[in-house]
Amino acid sequence: MSRDDWRSGAVGRSGAARGNMATLAVVVLLSACTSGSIPESAAARVPPPPRAGQTAGDTLWLLGPDRTADAVRADDTEQSLIARYGIANVRRELVDEGEGMLNPGTALFPDDSSRRLTILWRDTVSYRYPVRVAIDGSPSRWLVAPGVRIGTTLEELERLNGGPFALLGFGGHLPGYVQDWQGGALAHFAVRDDPYGRHRVVITMQPMDSLPADADPDWYTNEARYLSSDPGLRKLRPRVTSIAVGPR
Repeated sequence: MSRDDWRSGAVGRSGAARGNMATLAVVVLLSACTSGSIPESAAARVPPPPRAGQTAGDTLWLLGPDRTADAVRADDTEQSLIARYGIANVRRELVDEGEGMLNPGTALFPDDSSRRLTILWRDTVSYRYPVRVAIDGSPSRWLVAPGVRIGTTLEELERLNGGPFALLGFGGHLPGYVQDWQGGALAHFAVRDDPYGRHRVVITMQPMDSLPADADPDWYTNEARYLSSDPGLRKLRPRVTSIAVGPR
């Protein structure tokens, strides 16, 4: 199939951006199969933890080197978050779980764009059993060990992984979804031996708005799978635009 054929039915980049949150709704995050620590090879590249004397509210870890550093843990409740971060920093909101579907949830640091994250709960009556913690937009101080954050470039993500990874095109139902780490250092982001392909860390990427003249964004507005080493894909300068994690 030619590139012109793809263009004729391509989804616009603006549509891909609007569909970005669909990734978070489709991929099931919660699993007990992933270990609570990251591999030694990845741990060696983990940025330093918060300085001594900083409070829990100052932590940068959405998912840290181990679960004790995580912003939200699997056994957290709304009340435990209030105790840890303060009542002024925990607010009930309707949270978008993808494609405009709103469910009762919680925003942490709701009025601070650099620390804001949202939480979906399995129990929306007592606000217990968190199933998804998500960030999107920039700037954001949260990061996932060993150093993935909003704005991380495709090349930076490759370096952290120690090699290429596979992601979907920037149109369709799962735009820019990082699907397979190809056995690299970030393979622990996926749940091992899971028949449903669930991930503990769901990352989506989108191209930069300003592109070189020889870039061809239309060729990648589909649901095909590409390696990050694809020369044409690299010209689009993709960056991480959303991260969701399953608490552990």
